[in-house]
Amino acid sequence: MTIRRRTIVVVDDSLAHLAALRGLLQNSAYRVLTCADRAQAHELIQSANPDLVILIVRSRHERDDETVAPVPSTRLLVCLSDAPQVKSMAPEFRRRGCDVLHMPFDLRDLAERVDALLDNVGAVVSHSRLDPASGLTGDLNPA
Repeated sequence: MTIRRRTIVVVDDSLAHLAALRGLLQNSAYRVLTCADRAQAHELIQSANPDLVILIVRSRHERDDETVAPVPSTRLLVCLSDAPQVKSMAPEFRRRGCDVLHMPFDLRDLAERVDALLDNVGAVVSHSRLDPASGLTGDLNPA
């Protein structure tokens, strides 16, 4: 029996954050597609039909309804910066059925949230013990 790898699309304009999140999620046996261009993110999401989209939002103008438009059978995890004008967007995203995580957050918290959203009981990596050499420990800061 073949187990299908869950697909996650990560949208963020920070290449360093995309690389860190890709490494973390691939270590958990997910197929990870990244996009640093919000204009292209909607097309990628439509074509990849992912199980989960992680959208990093650092400013109010990054809200972009085209990017976060509902995609059938896709969960959306929105990571919001701690800037007051962005933090205040959380209720709107929750009303739309999105899960919300506030930055800064520990990458283990993100990994556990992703596993819970995708019900990934067979995650390969123990998130309570990330390898410090991987550079994936600590917080993902909005800077």
